[in-house]
Amino acid sequence: MKTKLKPGSSPQDWKKGLLALNHFWKAGYMPDDMERHFFLTWFALSEGRILQAVQAMQLHRNTFQNYLSKFRLARQTIRLRRLWQNLDDGKGAKTFGTRMGAYYKKTTPKPALTPEQNKALIGLWKTGIPSKMLMPHYVLWAIRAGKSREWIRKKLDFSNRHLIRVLSRVAQPKSKDHFWLSPLKPKATELYLPRYQTRLKKRKLA
Repeated sequence: MKTKLKPGSSPQDWKKGLLALNHFWKAGYMPDDMERHFFLTWFALSEGRILQAVQAMQLHRNTFQNYLSKFRLARQTIRLRRLWQNLDDGKGAKTFGTRMGAYYKKTTPKPALTPEQNKALIGLWKTGIPSKMLMPHYVLWAIRAGKSREWIRKKLDFSNRHLIRVLSRVAQPKSKDHFWLSPLKPKATELYLPRYQTRLKKRKLA
């Protein structure tokens, strides 16, 4: 099945959301830290209905439950649903973004989000980007930030082979990783070591 944006999502929001993630990586947060906002957003968009949420995220229900356990939210879905449904400031209807910002703040200790960051991330998630793309995004950010491959491996607890696989997927124009990060225009020449540049030219990737 061809990888594509969800209907109604905006290419502008796609890029804005990817750029917003850079702030959190620079601040020292990791991909796991941002997954919580991803799952809470889809939980809220589905009005707390788990089956609807897992369908929207294209996950197995058990995987969704595993993530709730990871975030220490297991057996709290009813509370989370009621909190979302009852969230109100007495001033009438809220936009989803404002309501989601309050919801996230009530359920998540960190990282704190500005209204602009919250809106940008919501726009990104609504494109249909999988949460597993947070890690390749982190790797691309680290490379562009001048971090060494050793630094990246230690941060992510990767073997050298695993890191090479991630870099290769981001660099390949036909891969899902490359598609989801395409607004950032990842290039093979920045992801491969200099000794591979001749090979890249032969494959017309340089």
